[in-house]
Amino acid sequence: MIVPAFEPRKNFPDFIDELNELHIGPIVVVDDGSGSKCRRLFRAVAEKENCTVLYHEKNRGKGAAFKTAMRWTLDHFIAIKGVITVDCDGQHRPEDVRAVYERLLSSPADHLVLGVRSFEGEGTPELSRTGNRISSSVMKALYSIDLTDTQTGLRGFHYDMLPWLLTVRGEHYDYELNVLIEAKKQGYSFSLVDIATVYFRGNIDSHYRPFADSLHIARIMAKGILRYFASSLTATGLDILLFTLMTKLVFAQLPLSSRLLLGTLIARIFSSLLNYTINRRIVFSQDTRFYPTMFRFYTLWVCQVSVSYGLVLAFTALTGFDEVFVKLCVDAVLALFSYQVQMRWVFKNPNHEIKRD
Repeated sequence: MIVPAFEPRKNFPDFIDELNELHIGPIVVVDDGSGSKCRRLFRAVAEKENCTVLYHEKNRGKGAAFKTAMRWTLDHFIAIKGVITVDCDGQHRPEDVRAVYERLLSSPADHLVLGVRSFEGEGTPELSRTGNRISSSVMKALYSIDLTDTQTGLRGFHYDMLPWLLTVRGEHYDYELNVLIEAKKQGYSFSLVDIATVYFRGNIDSHYRPFADSLHIARIMAKGILRYFASSLTATGLDILLFTLMTKLVFAQLPLSSRLLLGTLIARIFSSLLNYTINRRIVFSQDTRFYPTMFRFYTLWVCQVSVSYGLVLAFTALTGFDEVFVKLCVDAVLALFSYQVQMRWVFKNPNHEIKRD
């Protein structure tokens, strides 16, 4: 087990005793710069059987503590199934830790085991309930990750995953979200275990930094959509340039319907090739084969071209607005729809799944 700890509660050694009584393996605790006032607590833990305490001189964040423990685990253990990560505040009951451990033992090597909370109990702080609902909704919309608890600290990882986990970015609470996003890209599956929602004294002992950590998390969540729109803007720039050249110069003497059709087709062919390349390699970066994704991408592309052409023609004829302006408006709306289709179908990793019992 890995237990990152920063300024834990006074009953922290008792909590470690409860974990030790599970007899599911050694416990690696990381003192993430708690300072002299907590030295006695960590000394008491270090003296316990089956426990190792590692130290950070300064507070470096939960993600950094995880990585320190994982490096130590790789250096000192070989014949183990994997590791369980547990928060230090006692919010994870021993029976839930055992449930995650047992699921890890029975799960395939490409499964992450997540202990997920429902946040429906009366003792759940409203801020925590609302924040988790928002983060869960955003993760589902932007990354197609459908979890009721995106920030759970109770997780099980197979031993062979540890080198990969060390490459995931993030030093604070953002690390836990990054693990979920990168796991989906790698094709790992999530195996979910329902656990209790436990809070003490309204969660006032939490070291979650509302502004700084929320900013980190928001940045992570927005990264995927920002990359997508950067890719779309690049392709759109080429698309609009070619469309303008075709409709204003090359085919300027043709009727409106023919001018728009030829301009749309030529612009879309070249811009879509650029868009597909960027999305496959950078935006979604899934471990997917070229030909299936190319086929699905251009199936979507044909639909978009048809809808774009029809709407631009209709609105241009009805309103008399310039066709380039109308195209910009129509394609901006279609881009939002296209993002969801590309994420959930075009570049979907077929190996990723979420298993609920």
